Amino acid sequence: MSRARAVLAFVLALAGAVLPATLAGAQSLAALADEARAAREKQGLAADTAAVTPLRTQSGIAVPDVILTVPTSTISAGDVITEDMLEDRPFTVANAQRYPMAASRSALVGKVAKRMLVAGNPIATFSVMEPKLVTRGVATTIIFQEGGLHIRGQAMPLESGVVGASVRLKNQDSGHVITGIVQADGTVKVGG
Repeated sequence: MSRARAVLAFVLALAGAVLPATLAGAQSLAALADEARAAREKQGLAADTAAVTPLRTQSGIAVPDVILTVPTSTISAGDVITEDMLEDRPFTVANAQRYPMAASRSALVGKVAKRMLVAGNPIATFSVMEPKLVTRGVATTIIFQEGGLHIRGQAMPLESGVVGASVRLKNQDSGHVITGIVQADGTVKVGG
C-alpha cells in the first residue's frame, strides 16, 4: 500500500465515514455544502459543531473539509451578530487552520463585529468581541455595597468595558477617579 493510500485510509477511519462516489463529481460550492450537511446528519453530528468530513478528491487523494459558520451578507464593524446573519459552508482544513475560526453559531450570536465581516468568508475569533456595556464618556450608574449599606451614584467612565472588565471612572460629585467592575446589567460595582 502506498503512503498516500495509507494516509487516506487513516483519514477516512478517523472521520468515521466512507467517501461516497457522488461527492467526487460535485462541481459547485452549493453542492458541496449540501453534501457536507447530509454527511454530517448521517453521522449524527450537531449542527453547530465543526465536523471534519471527507468531501472531495484532488488528484485521487481525499481532502477532508470542515463546516464553518460564515456571514450570509457583509456585516459592518460595530453590528451585533444575529442568527439570521449566519450560514454554514464547507472549507478545506488548510484554509480553516489559517487563523482560529469560530466553529459554531453559538460562539458568534450576540457578539459585536470588530471589523467588516465579508459574506461567505469564515469568521476569525479575533474579529468579534463581547458587546461593551459601559461606554467611555457616557454617564453610568455606580453601586457600592457593603453589608447592609447600598449607595448608588453617577460616574463618567474614562474607558469602555465589557462584563467583568475593570474600568476607571470619574465620580461626578467629588471629582475623584475610582475603579470598578462592569456588571451584566450595565452598572459598575465599586469598593466593597
